[in-house]
Amino acid sequence: MVVVDDDRDDVFFLRRGFRRAGLRVDLVDVSDGVQVTGYLRGISPYEDRAKFPFPDLIVLDLKMPKMSGFEVLTWLRARPDMVDLPVVVLTSSPLEEDRKMAARLGAREFLTKPNDCSDWVKLAEYLYKKWLAVDHQPG
Repeated sequence: MVVVDDDRDDVFFLRRGFRRAGLRVDLVDVSDGVQVTGYLRGISPYEDRAKFPFPDLIVLDLKMPKMSGFEVLTWLRARPDMVDLPVVVLTSSPLEEDRKMAARLGAREFLTKPNDCSDWVKLAEYLYKKWLAVDHQPG
């Protein structure tokens, strides 16, 4: 799983949520859209696929420097080789127009970031069950 978020605190809380839930997840984080497109293309410094495996899920923030989450979704949509890569938007934006735009651009799900620490554990459990568990049912 690759998490794309420029807020280091949110990445920390998501990692801690998986840990506290007792879920072992290979989580790589990058801080902007330019980095994730480089990661997905396997260009330096991400060319070593043993160290940086192609993800089974992208968790994507919308508001980031350099390249926004919407721009990442647009980039992914233009890549036929990545059409099956699920993207879950995880943002602090509660705006319905953001939700609709993300869906139009191919996001499989739109979630808002928790405010409470215990809710990060619930979020981690949900993401794992829905998108990462061996017997998950892609939606």
